[in-house]
Amino acid sequence: MSQDLYFLSGGGQMAALMRNHSWPSSGMKAPSHWTNEFKLLTNLVLSCPQPMMLWWGHNLVQVYNDAIAPLMGPERHPQALGRPAKETWHEVWDVFGPHVESVLRGEEPIWNEEQQIQFTRHGMRRQVWWSYGFTPIRSDSEIKGVVFTCQEMTARHRLTHRVRQQSERLQQLFEQAPGFVAILVGEDHVFQLANAAYRDLVGNRPLIGKPIAEVLPEAAAQGFLDRLDAVYRTGNTDRGSRVPLRLTNNAHTEMQYLLDFIYQPIFEDDGQVSGIFVQGHDVTAHAVAEKNLSLINHELKHRVKNSLAVITGIVNQTLRKSGYDEILRTLRERISAYARAHDILAPQTWATGTVQGAVSSALQPFQARGSFFSIEGPDLTLGSRQVLSLALAVHELAANAARFGALTLPTGRVDIRWGLVDPGDNPKFEFSWEESGGPPVSTPGRQGFGLHLVSVDDRDSLLLPRLLRFRPTEFDRLHSILKLTAAWLQSAIDLV
Repeated sequence: MSQDLYFLSGGGQMAALMRNHSWPSSGMKAPSHWTNEFKLLTNLVLSCPQPMMLWWGHNLVQVYNDAIAPLMGPERHPQALGRPAKETWHEVWDVFGPHVESVLRGEEPIWNEEQQIQFTRHGMRRQVWWSYGFTPIRSDSEIKGVVFTCQEMTARHRLTHRVRQQSERLQQLFEQAPGFVAILVGEDHVFQLANAAYRDLVGNRPLIGKPIAEVLPEAAAQGFLDRLDAVYRTGNTDRGSRVPLRLTNNAHTEMQYLLDFIYQPIFEDDGQVSGIFVQGHDVTAHAVAEKNLSLINHELKHRVKNSLAVITGIVNQTLRKSGYDEILRTLRERISAYARAHDILAPQTWATGTVQGAVSSALQPFQARGSFFSIEGPDLTLGSRQVLSLALAVHELAANAARFGALTLPTGRVDIRWGLVDPGDNPKFEFSWEESGGPPVSTPGRQGFGLHLVSVDDRDSLLLPRLLRFRPTEFDRLHSILKLTAAWLQSAIDLV
């Protein structure tokens, strides 16, 4: 390389193009005859890793580096070398031109951050975002050229735009959320966000940018601030269920609330807590409704038991004549068993109960013989009809055992088992009552109420098919099995 072209060494592909370029066709002297000043500036541009162009002289003839070539597109590179800037950038000169004229007049350098411009690149007119600027080159009190620097920001702009859209969408979802949502930042718990439900809860007080102790002093005094402080200090989540809150509304009336909420710490990349995410629901109306429902169910339960008491009284009066003592005792026991079964139904809805509850209520009168019983089975949930029917069936089995079966002898024993057989898509429920150690058993000659109850074909009470099985080769054993179909399980277990 000629000593006169030292300034083109190490300049990459553009330096090679400049060495081979026909400069006279661009109206310029060969590079070896350039002024030292222009050589120095050219070397600076070629060596710079940032996209850069040097516009020089009256026509603003261009030299530029490798970094800016891909940004120009094949429509401009490499033919822009040695051509006037206005010719190369004619599509955007309405944007660039005023800035160039400004710096040529000696005004301050210009920098534009992430600006949208449109020009043809790779055969298509495109919208791109550039950060770019123009800096005047002064020499001997004269401006001889302009340095144009730029950076492609299109990908970052689009990513930022998508993130902004997602953030706005997330804020919109927070705003529309049925529960209250807030974001508190800093150790003073300053409101950064509060959605409509939160603002409604606190009477539309101005919240954003203010600490909770300032805008909600009542909540701070009721222990909520201490809970927030603990979450911020320890980084542990805090959950509250039906926590009471008293707030004074705009009419200076004290309002009572019950809240379910969670305080979730917000962690930064370094693991430090920077804020707290608050989410919850006002469950005041739900709690009031539950209380009212409980009162209604309690009243209904009271009326049912009163009705059963009246029925018992009617039976007593009807069968008071001598000779009906056994029938009267049996009826009383059955009505009592039915009443006890009502006691085990869920107090909130009175619609469900458990197998364990039904068995325990039915065996209550026989607890003096507690050592006679062995009870085992999962805690399955039943509908109210099934609970009542199962309780009556177990009562009849126990009453029969007390009169004629295993409970009549000290050696007698009753094993009660239940569970799901073949669990899956078509499960079956099996309830087993097995007596042993009692007197000999045989198939009864007639079907009484108890036998009818555990073998009746009634889809609204217990289920079918059922099997009451006596074992003739084991005269001291009675094995009663209730086999309940999958259809009954669908309507009774865990689906009520």
